[in-house]
Amino acid sequence: MACKGIYDRVLHSHAQIKAISYIDITDLLNIQNMYLRNALIVIFAGHASAKVAFAGVNLAGCEIGMQTNVINQGGQSGGKLAETWSLLAKRYANRPKVVFGIMNEPHGSDQSDADFDINNWAGVLQQSVNAIRQAGAVDQWIFLLGRNYANAGAFPGTSADALKAIKNPGVGNENLIFEVHQYFDETGGKSTVCNQPNTSTFKSLGNYLRSVGRKAFIGEIGGGNGKDCIDLICPAVETIGQYSDVFLGWTSWAAGNWWPDYELLESPKDGQDAPIISSCFASKFTD
Repeated sequence: MACKGIYDRVLHSHAQIKAISYIDITDLLNIQNMYLRNALIVIFAGHASAKVAFAGVNLAGCEIGMQTNVINQGGQSGGKLAETWSLLAKRYANRPKVVFGIMNEPHGSDQSDADFDINNWAGVLQQSVNAIRQAGAVDQWIFLLGRNYANAGAFPGTSADALKAIKNPGVGNENLIFEVHQYFDETGGKSTVCNQPNTSTFKSLGNYLRSVGRKAFIGEIGGGNGKDCIDLICPAVETIGQYSDVFLGWTSWAAGNWWPDYELLESPKDGQDAPIISSCFASKFTD
């Protein structure tokens, strides 16, 4: 059974990257959308200071009835995912600014994530890494996401050991980048109320990455537009910047007019930036 991807993430920055766009791989595999998405990739990847990432976004599993079937853990085989990435990597192997995000926010069948086998998942990621590199995309970044929706705070203790073992074919981990996500509410990005001060989370993760000589990309941060969120998110963004040797950049969630009533929407309204953008994010953009 096929699973449909659910979103695009569009355009945020870091001093090293300037801009990054996310494109759902299911759109690239859908012939009706392929040409438009391919044109966007060509435009973004041709920009001098931009990268474009496309990612699998069925969250590592298909929902059949009330049951989530995780890839290679009751769902589709890891080999099928690797075949998909092989096809896409062949198409974009000559575009060094394309980033391959193998799968967004892997998780188990419920919020506890107890039935998610991280070692099995690391094997799935290794298959896709092999497929991408063997298809000719030998130097591009590949994003590796761990369990529990790629939670940044949990990453060192729950996913890092398994994902550290993933290598490029032969030897080495060059351009294999961990991706993590972190929200500032109690429900993982489902509320506009921020009550989770994550500055210490990013400090701890940054120190961990330094200790093991690895790098990460923060693929999602976000919150509502109230003062409670601004007061927590702005300092966290500053902390991320202090670890720019190991954090390659960040994107905030969410942008775009496709979901106008979404509570964490960051799109301008009536010509004005959303408060979280003007207060915490806009100053981080440079020409």
